[in-house]
Amino acid sequence: MVRQKEPFSTRIQQRIDKVVEQTRKMEDRYRAALKEIDGLKIYNQLLELQIENQARVKIDLEQSILVASQINRKIVPVMTQMIDSLDQFVQLDVPFLMKKRTERVDFLKELMQREDVTVAEKFRKVTEAYQIENDYGKTIETYKDTLEVEERLLN
Repeated sequence: MVRQKEPFSTRIQQRIDKVVEQTRKMEDRYRAALKEIDGLKIYNQLLELQIENQARVKIDLEQSILVASQINRKIVPVMTQMIDSLDQFVQLDVPFLMKKRTERVDFLKELMQREDVTVAEKFRKVTEAYQIENDYGKTIETYKDTLEVEERLLN
């Protein structure tokens, strides 16, 4: 069997078809790349908005931290005065539960010197002590204790 030569026009047409197919593939890749670029542009815009929002949140947080530190610096002297006032009140008040009440005041004084306790926790403890003292005025309790009156101990 003898193989016949393909006509010239057939070979040219096959080459043209091959070039057209390559061109279509390149065009498809180009269109896909354009879609990806469009998607990346949208994604970048979203990221830019997120970065702007995060920058605003960062500024707000920095401002909050500044305000909180200012509040801490201002509240500590107030708490110290509150503890001193509570101590004076306990000393001048009717002598009931004196040991417990003075221990509470001493605890608050020690608490104020601790650096491992937050200012918020210190404030909570001080206000709690005030609330306990306030509650003493609203309740009627009896208890046994020994009082020293004119250098004599009374039960």
